[in-house]
Amino acid sequence: MSTQDLYGTPLDTSNPEIRLLEIVEDRDVISCKLHTVTFSKQLRFAALSYVWGSAADRVNINIDGVEVPVSTSLAHALKEVRGYWRYEFPDRDQSKFRIWVDAVCINQADTAERTEQVKLMGDIYSSADLVLGWLGSEQSDKILTAVTTTVVLNRAFRAAKWDVDNLMDLKWLRSCGLTKEPECDKFWASLDDLALLPYWRRVWILQENVLASTLFYIAPRVCIEYSSLMNVCRMFEILSLELTQKQATKPSFVPSHIWMKFCPPKGTGFIQLRNIFRFEIAKTMYKEILTESREEQQRKTVQLSVFGGTLEATDPKDHIYGLLGLSSLPLSPDYTKSVRDVYVDYCKAVLDIIGRSDRRELQFLRDAGSGVFQDPLGLPSWVPQFPSRATDNPTLIFDGEFNLARLTPEILWPSISDAKLHVSGARLQTLKRVGGNPEIQNLQKGGILADWVQDYITRIPFYPTKIPSIWALFLVVARMQKLSLDTPSMLLLLNFTQRLDLQIPESGRPRGATKYFQTPEVDGLSVMIVQDGGNNPEMMGCISPFLGGPDELKARMFDVDVQQVFMMKRNYHTKLFETDAGYLGMGPQDCRVGDVICIVDGYEDLVLLRNQGDDYEYVGPCMVYGITDMYIKRKVEDGEVAVETFHLV
Repeated sequence: MSTQDLYGTPLDTSNPEIRLLEIVEDRDVISCKLHTVTFSKQLRFAALSYVWGSAADRVNINIDGVEVPVSTSLAHALKEVRGYWRYEFPDRDQSKFRIWVDAVCINQADTAERTEQVKLMGDIYSSADLVLGWLGSEQSDKILTAVTTTVVLNRAFRAAKWDVDNLMDLKWLRSCGLTKEPECDKFWASLDDLALLPYWRRVWILQENVLASTLFYIAPRVCIEYSSLMNVCRMFEILSLELTQKQATKPSFVPSHIWMKFCPPKGTGFIQLRNIFRFEIAKTMYKEILTESREEQQRKTVQLSVFGGTLEATDPKDHIYGLLGLSSLPLSPDYTKSVRDVYVDYCKAVLDIIGRSDRRELQFLRDAGSGVFQDPLGLPSWVPQFPSRATDNPTLIFDGEFNLARLTPEILWPSISDAKLHVSGARLQTLKRVGGNPEIQNLQKGGILADWVQDYITRIPFYPTKIPSIWALFLVVARMQKLSLDTPSMLLLLNFTQRLDLQIPESGRPRGATKYFQTPEVDGLSVMIVQDGGNNPEMMGCISPFLGGPDELKARMFDVDVQQVFMMKRNYHTKLFETDAGYLGMGPQDCRVGDVICIVDGYEDLVLLRNQGDDYEYVGPCMVYGITDMYIKRKVEDGEVAVETFHLV
């Protein structure tokens, strides 16, 4: 018999049927039977949530006398699942144990069946008595250590009554043995190992986790319930946010690399547990959709669909279809459609959703752009590049708050036709010069951007918005939309100017009276700024005399130095540019001279468009220091800028 003979009669779609796997033998060899049953809420079964693994790593299992090749990962999982069903349901007849496994319960060679079964997957996982999340067997020792660490953290958080205020001093870390080097390192490393498992990176697995009513994560010799793991991840996230927002300083007993687990430099995303916690975020959003107002339901439906771009899928269509079970998007899986049509249909569905609300949010532009992502699939430049985003560069976000409809309310609603996005917008400036990626080592002397930056500062030492250009440069590469004279920001600016050590021309403008300003002390540190109207105000770091002298200041500035380096690392896939108006900005890695800086309806960041005859290519988001809502409003009122319709291809 062949594998195709295994499936026999096609499944009935009018009275939905599914196949369930009965495991007859799971020791030396795996022997199973397939049962076709009518799907209903009364069915008693388990469902497996797992990563298929390497296509080259196969073993055979026996199903109804047919040798069926499956991945080693799946084979190992099938050896474990009966034991956990027995653990959860010891009073049930174990001979009636059945489990749903997509790879063998769906005839993968039958596109029509696959399409119909995908429509049922949401109901399958929400109806299963038990969902087993198989983490794999390759790193079972590390997973065991991670679960042990999670149990320790859970105990500490429970002792603190899950109150973040009781955890802020981090003394509990010491009592748990999680600060003693080098013994503690393996425990912290194991949490990273757990969070980096392939299991947390698959799009279908997110849906399976969100819909499961009872979920165990399992590996050989290891089992942890969903709630136990997510409670630790949630508390870790809350504690990290509190420590960051309150600008807490590192306790002396906490090693620096462990402190970084709680307070990573801004924008670096070092907290690996967030890979796991996003599953809980999605689950919370899904539950809220069921109870909130219609407008909030629509907004969160779109937000949930975007999770598909952060996770991997073998079939590009599954970035869209893999989460339909969680959303009310007006879409149905259809694997006969081209990838291009699937993504255009997704964007139409998003427009349909937001068209029912007052929010004009073209969320999909955040994950699009020919200058941001590679496009091996030939998609329109404006549709989300979920496959590339999941495996390549992260999304570019500059935290803008632009709103064209607020500035010019009478504009057309965005629309899609013939695979083109028709959207209102306005041209603001054009790219005149493009440099390299502004990581700190590239900006310093000897770096690939050093001469480019020095040339700009020499020509334009004082920025068009009336601040020193070296300050504007810092704000751009730090992705700060406005200058804030708070101590943490000014410490970074001080460090930045010292690192670059640029030759800044003297000002030819009349000097006013010298002004002195000192930022408020934060943990004993502050910054003195001497302003005399010149192009390079003098700045100096200050430390409270109660904390020590120059040596202590130097030691404290080392932490600022580290933060600067890591903060700039996120710029590795961007380029610095100068506009035709002398402004500085940062955009995608493939931005080019001639690209047009625009504001477009429904997107909060500025964007770059590239002319293609009568149409435009969407290059990606950008930021330009000095282009603000007020700047655009004045330009519109003066007639220098006009709203038009862009046709994006």
